Amino acid sequence: MITYAKLFENAKKKLDLNQLEHRCIYLFLEDILKVDRTKIMLMRDEIVDDQVLERFSEMLADYIIDLKPIEYILGYTYFYGNKISVNEFVLIPRDETEELVEKALEYIKDEDKVLDLCTGSGAIAVALKKSRDNIKVVASDISKEALEVAKMNVKDNKVDVELVLGDLLEPFKGKDKFEVIVCNPPYISKDYVVNDIVKHEPSVALYADDNGLSNYERVIKDLKEILVVGGVLLLEIGFDQKDGVFGLCEKYLDNYEVNCYKDVNGNDRIVVIKLKEC
Repeated sequence: MITYAKLFENAKKKLDLNQLEHRCIYLFLEDILKVDRTKIMLMRDEIVDDQVLERFSEMLADYIIDLKPIEYILGYTYFYGNKISVNEFVLIPRDETEELVEKALEYIKDEDKVLDLCTGSGAIAVALKKSRDNIKVVASDISKEALEVAKMNVKDNKVDVELVLGDLLEPFKGKDKFEVIVCNPPYISKDYVVNDIVKHEPSVALYADDNGLSNYERVIKDLKEILVVGGVLLLEIGFDQKDGVFGLCEKYLDNYEVNCYKDVNGNDRIVVIKLKEC
């Protein structure tokens, strides 16, 4: 039998040996015990129940030995204040992507029709709809498995989002256009080496051809077919992809305005493209 204080100590030593972060300790215990971190801190001198110890040890082993992402071990994460289920079929939503939501909300107006391309878990679509209930939100992805996760998150967060299976803009050509499109596509170059934890995430949601620019090119090339004049496309980009995306705009678009915004870390992160009247 051990106390929670000893559990913390032992877990931290194991994590330090493997150069992994401590935050998993409290996240795992919060999930197991269904109490918050403050309550757990007050339990330091209490004896850990055998079932709690067993489950915690399993979760810690998944993280340390298998390098499984914390969010996949838990089965969920929080994005823009919403609880979002995740599994190995979807990318884990990043903090930087919350900034994409914030920027999109600056452009979205009442009654707008909004498209979330490459929705994955549906985190962006859920966040937008919960922030602006009077807009129409459509979310699409090429992965059937990802859409199943998005369907679960739409239901659990009690929002009305239309889910569409398809490859980027293809399902929407020849149909009603959108006022705002938000897109966080796979954009990592295939020769870029990611860490062992990220390797657990689906490659289809991470990598793209042409130094990570291929999906941006396909969207920008056909943008006028699905975005209204005066509408905006917001793209999340890699820190070194601004010039490449700007070059694609110059290649495929005539009358447009393009700007790039940095994230909280000072990296180029969000490109906003507005189609202008001739």
